[in-house]
Parts: sequence; structure tokens; C-alpha cells
Amino acid sequence: MAAHEVPLSSSGAQPVEAAAGESGAAGEAFLWELFGIVRYFSTPVWTILSATALTWIGWFPFLLFDTDWMAERFMMVNQMKALIMILELEWGQ
Repeated sequence: MAAHEVPLSSSGAQPVEAAAGESGAAGEAFLWELFGIVRYFSTPVWTILSATALTWIGWFPFLLFDTDWMAERFMMVNQMKALIMILELEWGQ
């Protein structure tokens, strides 16, 4: 075996219920390890992450204000339709 795997013995195995009820300390340690691995990234990975972050920052204002503008246009059309419908109901047409 290339990975020197050791079979899991039944004496050391935890039941699924016991493993699911672990405290948040193990999860918190996992997150710190996950964030700690960032310092070991190579230059190409940093380049890709930087480009992705700058792309997100660059597109955010456009997407935010574009969707806001579309919502305003949609609400304006719906308000005009509602106003026309109310006037038609009042005038009996």
C-alpha cells in the first residue's frame, strides 16, 4: 500500500450519534487551520485569488445599482398599471 493505510478497528470507532454531538471547539480549530493554510499558497494561487477578489469588487457596484435601477423601473411600471386600473375602476370603464 502506498499510503500505509491502517484499517479502522471496531474498538476505536465512534458511533455516528457521538460524532455528531461534538462541541464547537473542534469546528473552530478546523477553521483556524483552514485560514492558517493561506500563508502556504504559491504565487499562482495568490494571483488567481487576487484577480477573483478584484473582479468581485469591480462588478459589485454595477450589479448593485443595475438591479436597483431595474427594480425602480419595474415598480414604476407596476405603479402606473395600478394607477390606471384604479382610475378605470373609478370611472367605470
